[in-house]
Amino acid sequence: MAIVFGFTFLLPSLGTGALYWFGQVDSLLLRERAQRPLPLLLATFSFGTAMAVLFQPPIFDPLLSRLMAGMTLAVFLTFLISLRWKISAHAVGMGADWACCCCCTSRCRLRFLCGF
Repeated sequence: MAIVFGFTFLLPSLGTGALYWFGQVDSLLLRERAQRPLPLLLATFSFGTAMAVLFQPPIFDPLLSRLMAGMTLAVFLTFLISLRWKISAHAVGMGADWACCCCCTSRCRLRFLCGF
């Protein structure tokens, strides 16, 4: 859990704080669309690194690296979309959570119905 915390919260937070410290962003709230891409790109690389670290099947459950892959993709798509429009990163995260729950539920139902 320390790996997940470090790569998904601590590193992006410190990176965004460093961007604020060096004057790349005006506020930690990132209200301006033009200031969002760099912190989102930093978060994408951080999440991708976490996915690579967690992709060790004998040590970690493969589901964890798959979840990190989904998170990396969601943040990267948020980065791409925010180059043109201002969207809510939290709404993207909630949508990804909902899709993950629906996918897991569908697979469980499908396995139950198919008998395996």
